[in-house]
Amino acid sequence: MSRRPRLRRGSKASKHIAKPSRNRVPIRRTPLPTPGDAVGELVDDILAGVAQLFLACGVSPKELSKRAIEAFADLPAPTTSVSDAEIYCLRHAPHALTHWHADPVFLDATGQPRALPLRGACSITSLAAAASAKLDAQELLDFLKRYGAVKRVRAGWLPTSQGVTVSGHRAHQSVRGLLLIRGLLRNSTHNAMHGNSPEGWFERLAENAHIPASQRAILYRKIDALGAQMLTHIDLDMRQREKPELPSEEKSHVAVGVYLFEE
Repeated sequence: MSRRPRLRRGSKASKHIAKPSRNRVPIRRTPLPTPGDAVGELVDDILAGVAQLFLACGVSPKELSKRAIEAFADLPAPTTSVSDAEIYCLRHAPHALTHWHADPVFLDATGQPRALPLRGACSITSLAAAASAKLDAQELLDFLKRYGAVKRVRAGWLPTSQGVTVSGHRAHQSVRGLLLIRGLLRNSTHNAMHGNSPEGWFERLAENAHIPASQRAILYRKIDALGAQMLTHIDLDMRQREKPELPSEEKSHVAVGVYLFEE
């Protein structure tokens, strides 16, 4: 950057206009990825929920802001992003698989999931629409293929399981974590407002500080099996309750989560 030369006292200033060099090559900067609306909603919900809980514990907004700035100060700039379509798949693909295994429209004569093409009256497109209006058929199919939840057959695609295991993609796993955190925060803030009233939401915690290392793998496999079985039953039950008694009846997005952690 060139500096304007200092003028001696009493001298007249002459206008100095720098002419752009004809040989200068403009520097193209690659913009950092920006999150979509769905990620922004997650950020807003989680920060608001955390703030409410800390305030209830006596942490002042000033102290909370200070600590938040310190926590984020040294973080590197993001190098990747997650699209809204990917988030919709993370949220609604499991429910789409539930429809595929339980909705008579998507079952064959033996009661098994039928092979579905991408387009058509009974297809991945209609399956996506049954799960969520925000779910794109091609995005859903690509997502299920990525995580091995479908296989290719002559008539189209068949599910390989009743769930989706997200692994090997850090951004997708991070979004799953954020969805879980948001759910826990909504549960906690709701129950803090309603106390022990009947309007409180279910929340339980099983905890044991004396599990030996030799038993952890066995315990974790059992929790995996019991959790998957329970959530499959709950998902099926919720699907059966989707039809409102009145056409104008209000609908809610209800979710049940199960997770394991160590300290």
